[in-house]
Amino acid sequence: MPADLPGALSSENPTISDTSSSGGGGFFNKKTILILLGLIVVIILVIFFVWNFVIKNNTNNDTENKADQKEESQEEEEETYFPKLENFENGEEENYIDIGTSTDSGVEKLAFIDYYQESNNNIQPGFSNYNLPINVKVDVLNYYDVSRKLSLDSVIEDLNSNGFAKIDNPWGAYDKDFYSIYDSLKEYQVPILITSDFLIYYQQNSIKTAFKDVEKNIFFDDLFEVSYSMFEAAKKRYEARLSEVGNVNDTILEAARLETVYFAVALELLKPINSQIVKTNINLSSDKFSKAEANKFTVKIPENIRPEVEEEVELIREGNKIEKSPTFLYEIDYNDFTVPSDYKNNDKLNNFYLTNKWLNSVFPLYYKNDNCVDCGLDKEDWQINLIAASMIADDFYSTPSLKNRWARIYKLISFFKGLKDSLNYIYYHQALNSVFGDDYNINELFVRSNTDFDKNLEKYVDEIARYEFLESQGALDRNISENKKNIGFRLLSEPFSPDNYLFKKLTYPETGVYQEEEVADNNITSCRIDRNIERCNGIAFDIINLVYPLTGNSYFKENTNYKNYELRSNSLKDNVNLSVGKKINNFYSSLDYIKKYLKEDKDYFPVYGSTDIWKKRVLDTSAAAWANLQTPMDRYEVVEEEKEVGGSGLGGFSRFSENYNIENNLSLVNELIAQTDMITGMFRALSIDSEVRSAIIELEKTSDKLESIKKIIVKQIEGEELLSTDYEEISNFASRKEENLSVNERKLISWNLFNRNDLTVSIDEFSLLILVNQGEEGKYFSVGPTWDYQEE
Repeated sequence: MPADLPGALSSENPTISDTSSSGGGGFFNKKTILILLGLIVVIILVIFFVWNFVIKNNTNNDTENKADQKEESQEEEEETYFPKLENFENGEEENYIDIGTSTDSGVEKLAFIDYYQESNNNIQPGFSNYNLPINVKVDVLNYYDVSRKLSLDSVIEDLNSNGFAKIDNPWGAYDKDFYSIYDSLKEYQVPILITSDFLIYYQQNSIKTAFKDVEKNIFFDDLFEVSYSMFEAAKKRYEARLSEVGNVNDTILEAARLETVYFAVALELLKPINSQIVKTNINLSSDKFSKAEANKFTVKIPENIRPEVEEEVELIREGNKIEKSPTFLYEIDYNDFTVPSDYKNNDKLNNFYLTNKWLNSVFPLYYKNDNCVDCGLDKEDWQINLIAASMIADDFYSTPSLKNRWARIYKLISFFKGLKDSLNYIYYHQALNSVFGDDYNINELFVRSNTDFDKNLEKYVDEIARYEFLESQGALDRNISENKKNIGFRLLSEPFSPDNYLFKKLTYPETGVYQEEEVADNNITSCRIDRNIERCNGIAFDIINLVYPLTGNSYFKENTNYKNYELRSNSLKDNVNLSVGKKINNFYSSLDYIKKYLKEDKDYFPVYGSTDIWKKRVLDTSAAAWANLQTPMDRYEVVEEEKEVGGSGLGGFSRFSENYNIENNLSLVNELIAQTDMITGMFRALSIDSEVRSAIIELEKTSDKLESIKKIIVKQIEGEELLSTDYEEISNFASRKEENLSVNERKLISWNLFNRNDLTVSIDEFSLLILVNQGEEGKYFSVGPTWDYQEE
């Protein structure tokens, strides 16, 4: 309110006096009234403006306070959600940190095992059993019906002796997956069996599908945001330095340029090319980019770095050369950028994969000299690389929002794909702090005009080199000269699967010489080295034996008959089983349900479950489950459902549907459910349910369907009669009104440890498993598909 307003009211206003006439009644004269009204209007206007000013100011202050509070709340929420890592925890080695669960944003606090709940069912068997041998032609009610549709002649003796048998898939030329085989069985009215193979496949493929959904819809956007923010920070630094010193030979300038180019290449790899963009604004194809997305993911690259960015991107997209990188100035094998089929079929995933591979690139810790003859950089170029890595670490560490996004990507990739332990931005930042203090300045430390330039780099590298990692998590042996060129800063660690490490520990030179004079025909692991027969390959049973000791298996015995094999295998078991128990990644989690499948209570099975030949069948399924885990997911396309003639549901079935059955692997189903729910819990904790609801729906649907299967298994074990709804549930579980788009892609996995022998595993063929179960009216056949596991 104006300071002179009170004075005006108290002293400058005309005095209101009695101006009435001698006979009047006290009325004001006209002039006085007008003056009074004017003053009232002025007062009202002043009060209005002052009041409006005060309210608006308070409102703005409240808004700002609320915004500050909201920002503080968000920061506090982020800190709670991704709590900061205050101290590095020691592992098996002094400076070890589990890179797979370690980022400064604190996502390492979230472990998959936190969301795991084991299910323990105490079920008392009550089903009708039978004794072996049997005569299936007499004892099995539906023998002749099934034998007219499937050729059983070659397995009659097996069925009589063991109560089960396997035959070749009669529709092998057409039916190349579980669902198509089930369709054919139902078409020929053969009672279907839900096999353990199918249960494992179903859960594994659902998990793969959910993760692919996250990669496509969350990781891509997160990776773009991280790359763009880092690019902008690097470009700003580069342009500022260029303006300061000019285009001269300057270590800080060149390092800033390298960082800018590095993230520019990432952005260009993420950017859709013309063939990946749909022509309309609405993206009707989930495999391509819409026009809006193309605009969103396109960033203008400065002209002064564009030539080398385009050259690098072209080399990566071609993926067929070994050539000096225009970015890093050392030789890169661009064949490593070949995109796998499960990424290549979707344009977003294709670009995401290429970008991830680019982010695997190393900023070397060592340069070419007598101690590292294989290193790719001379000292001067190496200095630029090292300083650029330090700038990336500094930029990353100072931007919490980026760390949170990156942490989510890193955590999930580490679990589902596996990542090697290696140096990342945390270690480089920690080393800068340790050597130069919290207030370090990269521009001052690492400019050549600094008289301590070489000493600073030397002390810095020595500090970084102190960090060591576990060999069991992919760490390279630094004592081997040829490894040194691959040691250094990586924004994203290289992929790592534990079986590579385990195979190397269980082959030459670790395992010693073969213990017999002649190699048996079923030996696929041997080769000759220096006149000795050595173990040059692994087998699937190497992995399985670590969690479930194999005895009495002739194939395993022959292929492990080497002097030190048992010693080396036993030395790995504790570490492997600890990793399995902690479920540190999908590989070890899968070994957990394989172990429980192998240890299933035999009292839950009819008589065939106690035979030696059944044990072999279970082992083959376990090997196939291990192999299938490492194959790309099967892709399906929804097809229009044909209307059934004469109605739908069980009304269209004949009596054969009452012989439907599920293998009684209760422990397996329990573990598949528990692990599906575990992954769902982690997805929710990382807010994936609010961003990619489809991934959560896929996992929840999988868990619900497996729960329904579990209830039927419990009924079977307890001897309770199944209802028509149970048979319908079995039928629906084995049905998928979709076409498998992956059937022409062979499921082959190969390991080559010594450039001598390949271990090649195939699971792209199927057999039919025929079980004899006992019902109220007699014995009956049920038939279902199993993997035909082959290795050579």
